Amino acid sequence: MEKMPSLLVKQALLTLLSSLFLLIIPSLSFSQNLIWSQPIEVASGVSASLRPRVALDNQDNPIVIFAQNANPNQLYKTKFNNNAFEPIVNLATAAPYVSSAAGPEIAFANDIIYISFENENEGVYMLKSINGGNTFSDTVRVDNVHNKAVLPNVNIKSDFNPLLSFTRVNSSWTQINQVVSNSIDGGQTFLPDVSASVITPNQPCECCFSKVVSEGSTQASIFRNNDNNVRNFYASVSHDGGQSFSDYLEIDLLDWNLNACPDAGPDAYLKNGKLFITYRSGSLGPNRVFVARVDLNSLSVEQVTPVDEALSSSMAQKYPDIAGDESNVGVVWMDNRSMLNDCFFSYSTDGFDSWSTPVYISDSSLMVQFVEPDVAYRNNKFHFVYRNQNQNIILYRTAELQNTSSLHEVVFNLEINDSKIQLPEHLNYQLFDVSGKLIQNGFESTLDISGLSKGLYLLKTPTSVHKFVKE
Repeated sequence: MEKMPSLLVKQALLTLLSSLFLLIIPSLSFSQNLIWSQPIEVASGVSASLRPRVALDNQDNPIVIFAQNANPNQLYKTKFNNNAFEPIVNLATAAPYVSSAAGPEIAFANDIIYISFENENEGVYMLKSINGGNTFSDTVRVDNVHNKAVLPNVNIKSDFNPLLSFTRVNSSWTQINQVVSNSIDGGQTFLPDVSASVITPNQPCECCFSKVVSEGSTQASIFRNNDNNVRNFYASVSHDGGQSFSDYLEIDLLDWNLNACPDAGPDAYLKNGKLFITYRSGSLGPNRVFVARVDLNSLSVEQVTPVDEALSSSMAQKYPDIAGDESNVGVVWMDNRSMLNDCFFSYSTDGFDSWSTPVYISDSSLMVQFVEPDVAYRNNKFHFVYRNQNQNIILYRTAELQNTSSLHEVVFNLEINDSKIQLPEHLNYQLFDVSGKLIQNGFESTLDISGLSKGLYLLKTPTSVHKFVKE
């Protein structure tokens, strides 16, 4: 069993993270542009709908699920067909637990799709589709009925069998255990669950869902721990296909000390032994979304960084999700930087080495709340779903990565005079002085620079970097 070193590593990591806010020049490595589709309405008029999730069939057509917080709760799905989403279909007679922070989860590979959900504190269930989400099986009970089973998460193994992680609790919620259950017959039945948290200190957080990933015989359960109210994330690793969990490492070393439930789990995927993770922590002040890359072969954390180095103390970020491959990685989340909640996206095209500035997924010009984003990825295209909370509308759109001809190519010319900079459209931007100090940022088409002193400045947008001189 191996664990990351403690105090010295944590101090070094805090120093590294603090330095991210003082970068002289942001990375220039974004050699690809995003081509955005227009938002498409997935579903509307379903009262109290929550937390949409998106999957893809073998032709990259999106399937969207969401739950309705009603009496009883309902689970719905719809699929994109002939340039529109089909009428919604009620998937299960069981009543799925759902909130903004947790609810039904979805996993996909080729045309196989699995959905996991908790049936209102009465057990963990799964649904399966073998035709790209056109139809689904009856519900299958996953947990063996002893103690409570809550907060499930689902993934697909390389043999296309499902595996689920969930939380075991006793009746008084004083004994918490993160477990993993595997199927070897396509999800018809499940083997007895195996504890992933028995080897980690103390016990898991009582109300944060976990994430399970798989590659070959390697499985990992990622969950928030509760070590005397220090709530860092751990990865517990199995090398024998989930029969036992023998190694672990501490991913998040920032020691968020919280005498309450954070109500926030991780999201992750595994590619060629590299674990790509996103999570939320309030250890540095405001609730902030982080991304981390972990080598499961050496049990080492290779990189940790916040997705937004310009986060102010009044902002709060929530509900991150991640998707991608070894090179192209995208993270979505919601935050309140525009006074209302909006949904944002940041991406890397070099496997975590550099990240774009945050890009709005939702329409910030509307005075409504956009919440609960989710992302899927395949073939250089990111697929997003999110919810217009005020009008109970679920929306879908895509962003496709397009190569540019040069690594440092400036993709548009600036129109600059002494009082303003004119951009070709509304863009997220950051403005730095010659020392690297961030002096202005936002989402605008016209930048007021009349108050700037004379000198050299650097302007960064999601697709380009520009130097200019204020006379």
